[in-house]
Amino acid sequence: MAKRLFKILHLGDSYTVGTGTRRHQSWPHQLKRRLFDQCSIIVEPKIIAKSGWTTRDLLCAVNRSDFINDFDLVSVLIGVNNQFQGLDLIDFQNDLKVLLHKSVHFAQDNPYRVIVLSIPDWGETPFANSYDRHHISDTIDAFNKIYKLEALAVGGQWIDITEISRTAVSDPSLLAGDNLHPSMKLYSKWVEQILPTVQRILMVSN
Repeated sequence: MAKRLFKILHLGDSYTVGTGTRRHQSWPHQLKRRLFDQCSIIVEPKIIAKSGWTTRDLLCAVNRSDFINDFDLVSVLIGVNNQFQGLDLIDFQNDLKVLLHKSVHFAQDNPYRVIVLSIPDWGETPFANSYDRHHISDTIDAFNKIYKLEALAVGGQWIDITEISRTAVSDPSLLAGDNLHPSMKLYSKWVEQILPTVQRILMVSN
């Protein structure tokens, strides 16, 4: 019997694209390999993401799409550029409400199939040396507080990768050559955090 092919939609920014690494080193593609190697689960990832995107940019891209609601899982990782650009928290929250409801719709109108990843802390990188690290961490936490609230409000699965991202301050190997974005090694740590939830969702869908 042929194995089922699962469709996953990844929505995000540079962290989803894998800026600073090769395509196969990004976390969506590492997740694809891990699902096959460990569970013989075959997935087809669709990535809608671009470096520098804010929630509004992502929402505009989603609105231009012609997706139907047939994805087995939808991931959302967005918001760091809202924080970096000093954009308003209320606008961030309003964009999220729409974006997350659309994500639920894409996931066959099933919120259980939506995973929402917290915003990593870029303040714990050498790139942030000329910035106020404490302010960055505090504002990242403020954005994540709203992010988690909205994710849970629609019934999504919240996954915290922020604390893992903060370990990069003591391990340079966790960063790409730009000293800002994650390396393959750090993305692997994210996948370890994400994998159990994704397995559970897809096993239920099977």
